[in-house]
Amino acid sequence: MRGLSLVAAMLAASAVAATATAQTERASVSAQTERSPNLRLVSSKPFVVAGTGFRARERVTVSAITVVAPGPRIVRVRASASGSFRARFTLFTQPCAQPYAITARGASGTIAVLPLQASPCVPPPVD
Repeated sequence: MRGLSLVAAMLAASAVAATATAQTERASVSAQTERSPNLRLVSSKPFVVAGTGFRARERVTVSAITVVAPGPRIVRVRASASGSFRARFTLFTQPCAQPYAITARGASGTIAVLPLQASPCVPPPVD
């Protein structure tokens, strides 16, 4: 009887260990596939941003939002196999035309936002 209890206890411990290992592996795979998208400024002249954490080969629309432009400047790129990209913008040179935010929206719904320090400026008068 004592041997049977020992075998049952060993089987129970083995089952608990197997369950814990499976949960750890699932959490690890989930963390790898659900990276958080991120943007960073690479250069201000020319204006280049880099994105990471997007899906492999995902189409990404990157927008530079400025104060004086009638709409955002848009660049469309495709992420690499690792989910990264670089986007280069052609922007006006006036201080008021510099972007105050960059957004990147992937085709699968991934989104990243990069707020930028906008330099103070007075927009030109409207005639």
